[in-house]
Amino acid sequence: DSTVNVLSQSLADINLISLDANNLFNQVLTNPGNFGFTNVTGTCLDEATFIACANPDEFVFWDSIHPSTASHQILAESTIALLKSQDNDESKSVPEPVSSASLGVIGLAWLFRKQLNKSC
Repeated sequence: DSTVNVLSQSLADINLISLDANNLFNQVLTNPGNFGFTNVTGTCLDEATFIACANPDEFVFWDSIHPSTASHQILAESTIALLKSQDNDESKSVPEPVSSASLGVIGLAWLFRKQLNKSC
């Protein structure tokens, strides 16, 4: 929080809003039923067979690294609720979401950098 506060003070014209995703994640793990989850330790995807479970929305994790779609949905809903609670002025402009093409370019750049680091 202190870093965000310093940044917010140095960029007075910008309204920075901080979401405590770690706290949200801990809430999900502590009270999974409140969020519709039945499994907070296992993964939906069987990484040995690459077969997905029949009930992916009940799992916090898709695989050993990634949150499930349901977990991402909770994060998105929490983010939207936080943004709406900070400003009720609907007339302000909202940045457009990142396009799939932009995400692809970012992913390719990350893979390229990863390959460069391996070759060094």
